[in-house]
Amino acid sequence: MEKAVLKEKERLKEEARKQKRLEASFKELLKTKVTSLTDQSKWENVKDQIENDDNYLALSSELDRIRLFDEYHRQFISDTHHHKRAKKEKKKRKHEKINSSVNFNNKIQFSRTSLSFFFSRL
Repeated sequence: MEKAVLKEKERLKEEARKQKRLEASFKELLKTKVTSLTDQSKWENVKDQIENDDNYLALSSELDRIRLFDEYHRQFISDTHHHKRAKKEKKKRKHEKINSSVNFNNKIQFSRTSLSFFFSRL
């Protein structure tokens, strides 16, 4: 009895590993084959691009495919927005740095002018 339970547990673990590999292959398929993904992309449109691929066919459940697409799509949107936000922040920091440099240079120029005025009065 105990052997049967252990054997069943091992079989379930192996099935889970196999499913993970299939899911990873499907996500890689999405990453490599779906080049026109946007925030507005729909499963039906993406499906047309990949439905003949072996990694698509290896997943037998359409619900799993849709779930994995939704996960991938949400991550894509998140990464895209994060990238845009990071790019904006970098540009803002660069602009602030330039402005502070200009202000510093203006202060130095003002100091030189003040000093030359002061010494010309002596």
